[in-house]
Amino acid sequence: MNEQPRITDTLCAVIGSYLVKGDGDRFEADGKAALAATLQPFVEKGEPIELVLPGFPFKSLNFHAKTSGPKPDFGEVLALRRLEEMCAALDAVYGHGVRLTIVSDGTTYNDIIGVSDADRQAYNDAVRTLWPSRYFRWATVTDLVGHAGSPQELRTALVEKAALPYADLEAFKTAVQADQGLSAAHDRMCAFLYNDLRPQLADDLDEDAYFAEIREKAYEMMIRGLALNAGVERAFPQAVRLSVHQYDNAGPKFSFGFLPGLAHVSAPWHKVPYRHLDGHFSFVDHARIDAENTLAVYRGDQVWLYQESDAAIDPAIKLSIVKPPQFGLLVELDAPEKVKLLTPRLTRSLSDFFSFICVRGCHFEEREDLVDYCLPFGDIYQWHFGPVHVVQPEEKPKGFVQSLEKTPIHWDLSMLPLDHDRVKQDEWFCADLFMLYCKAPPKKGEGETTLVDGREILRQVGPETVEAWRNTHVTYNTKMTYFGGHPRTYPLVHAHPETGEPILRYQEGSKSEYQTFSQEVQGLSQTDSDAFVEEMNRRIYDPKVCYAHPWEAGDMVIVENYLTLHGRNPMSEASSMRELWRVQTIPDMPVADRSAAE
Repeated sequence: MNEQPRITDTLCAVIGSYLVKGDGDRFEADGKAALAATLQPFVEKGEPIELVLPGFPFKSLNFHAKTSGPKPDFGEVLALRRLEEMCAALDAVYGHGVRLTIVSDGTTYNDIIGVSDADRQAYNDAVRTLWPSRYFRWATVTDLVGHAGSPQELRTALVEKAALPYADLEAFKTAVQADQGLSAAHDRMCAFLYNDLRPQLADDLDEDAYFAEIREKAYEMMIRGLALNAGVERAFPQAVRLSVHQYDNAGPKFSFGFLPGLAHVSAPWHKVPYRHLDGHFSFVDHARIDAENTLAVYRGDQVWLYQESDAAIDPAIKLSIVKPPQFGLLVELDAPEKVKLLTPRLTRSLSDFFSFICVRGCHFEEREDLVDYCLPFGDIYQWHFGPVHVVQPEEKPKGFVQSLEKTPIHWDLSMLPLDHDRVKQDEWFCADLFMLYCKAPPKKGEGETTLVDGREILRQVGPETVEAWRNTHVTYNTKMTYFGGHPRTYPLVHAHPETGEPILRYQEGSKSEYQTFSQEVQGLSQTDSDAFVEEMNRRIYDPKVCYAHPWEAGDMVIVENYLTLHGRNPMSEASSMRELWRVQTIPDMPVADRSAAE
């Protein structure tokens, strides 16, 4: 039986699910057949599917109304992540590979818009590093014309090589004015340019002169757009053509949706990214941001993303990303009492997204004050010594946690004994959040808490490895201190109990004289198990995923315990004053289960 038509239909369905389908969409009626005709040669030959998307040119310079600055922000990350998601979905149903070429086309237009070549190049360089993907290849106008040159030389060559049926720009204007479809396209281009160009034009320019300027630039944009289209078709004649513009998806171009559920095309270089409390994102005009109920998260001097709040926010609170694109959030308070402005719902939403939050400038006089702060986040885990674990070096430590040595990477409540009431109810039971409050910091450069981005590790290894890791089990064992005492076996990957997303469950071993911590990969020889452990240790300490938090007095770090692994760097005697207070919150136990456990 010939499987090729079925595979092609499946590929069409995948791509179709990522398109923007507005009123009058023709994908089902016409576009699917056109797309299948483009895909079929790849399927017949068993070759990697080729896709091409011109876009990611530069940020709109209207920083008041549309964007927040000239650099890429989390909006570009969202767009690239969704492109990768589509490629991975295609790859999952087609075994011969997928390649997406992104043509960063800013050189085509930046002089018309008023973006300098330096800013355009800086954007182009930065956007390539935001979301590296094995599916992506990057190209520029240089690749379309086949040679290097100055930006103006490239624009000239692009138009010349297109061999458009117009002698010059004036001839094109005449053709536009005589053609109803081209004239309508010119009107749309004028409307688009109105906001983008306004901040770049002289203040004393009257309205008539302003519109005349726009009309001229719209003609230039259109003819260069035609030249760009010809260049892409020339360079990628067989590829599936994705577009950042609105089409009816009848083909040959298909409008890609950079966010799910869009009714109209929206691109991050014309908007700002806005995260809602429930976790979904929108692209919105900068001018529509409600500053009173919105947090601005910065990367350097530019807003990285906006976050909805369920309470009014004091503008004196500063927020910044710790490790782009989304690992860690630093919240700097100018007064300790302002920690109350971060409501439990908002804090939960932030920890779900950023994996950990450092709130700098807190003050808890007594341990009970920290417990009171943590109560709204869930049940507090009770140790035999109470709800607060004071983590401080001891003269005669009973384990590595109380020593000056490093603490191996792990997750909290991982080594509870099998006869523990909560483990009897749920073998995967652990803390969902934990709070570390710095009462006294260590010497600078010592005793940092190491935080590992489990999400990023799983993204790096890819879906096939993630699936294999679901069936890879590791047994851990350590002596009884305030935890431990029983071997525990965990799959390397299992599901987040709230969201269902895959989470990494790995713990580093230790040969400390105070406390050994062993690992054994089930089903492997000792040699293969040791090699696997060595590779995992390399992964968790990769600087791309591992962050060492330098403590300051008054820091409170809130860690999402499913998404994040953590440990501690070693210290010298000069850091013996280091004192952290730790409180863990745990999922509520259903009443029936609670009675059974009791």
